[in-house]
Amino acid sequence: MSGFYSSRCTAALSKSSTRPILCSNRRLLSTSSVRLSYIGSTPIVIPPDITIERVSLSKPRENATSKKDDVKQEERLIVRGKSGETSIKIYDFMRFVLPQKGAASASTSTAPEKDGEKEFKSKRRNPACPPIATNEAFSLSGASAGSPRELTLFVESPDDKQQRQLWGTTRTLIANAVQGQGEGYMVPLYLIGVGYRAALEEDQLSLAAMQSASKASPASSIASENPAIVETVSYDQYPRRRLALRLGYSHVIYLMIPQDIRVTVPSPTIIQLWGRDKQKVAQFAANIRSLREPEVYKGKGVFVGDEKIKMKVGKKK
Repeated sequence: MSGFYSSRCTAALSKSSTRPILCSNRRLLSTSSVRLSYIGSTPIVIPPDITIERVSLSKPRENATSKKDDVKQEERLIVRGKSGETSIKIYDFMRFVLPQKGAASASTSTAPEKDGEKEFKSKRRNPACPPIATNEAFSLSGASAGSPRELTLFVESPDDKQQRQLWGTTRTLIANAVQGQGEGYMVPLYLIGVGYRAALEEDQLSLAAMQSASKASPASSIASENPAIVETVSYDQYPRRRLALRLGYSHVIYLMIPQDIRVTVPSPTIIQLWGRDKQKVAQFAANIRSLREPEVYKGKGVFVGDEKIKMKVGKKK
């Protein structure tokens, strides 16, 4: 019994009553060590061709009771690249340490504290917001030469549970946006199965829409007066292409390709997706995979990246 508890209890039962006295400091059943996460306080490296800007945008309020409450201010972090931008929502309690203000002094020390190793780990897990961190609007671009520039995110109260949760999530979203606007995300898919094929085709409906839009007289009259009105209609995106998939069904499956995702088919059994938004690229890959998920008996289906499945042995007579 003494091995189950971290400290030996003085008595198991009270002499006056039959109610047991429980030991307060009980050893956990799991003996694995605790792994701490330091995602939120990890600096974000900014490439040379990326610009990060913190702005305050006016957004109409949904349930507004008066005219004063019709508009609310929303903080946004805009990550701009050569071919687009990504907007990320940030909160009032978030602070940023800019590199020109001495981000090296805000990094946590790796030497153990005098109070002990436990206190040192707690400080590394939830580092306090340094005084040089700012919540004002800024514009930051990557260094053209020399050492790369870094941006560090902190929160006002690391002890608050909600702020800790949004800390790591927001930092990951910013890092994904920086990589997306720089290199982008490439996701390969492999079609494994007899007769499984993929091909790119032009969508006939979009081709007809392009022809009808070019022949419409109202658009030509508006364009002659004010060309800026019809800028939303980009004819270079038409005709839109679609993905034709043959996955063992009695019919061909057609999927419309989103405008911000590039799809290439180097071979009939390989599909390559590329985009700047990690969530959209992964979601489109998941949609294709859901059409024919890998099965565990013959190993056929649509595999995403280096996905591997554990095969099973079928029943033998």
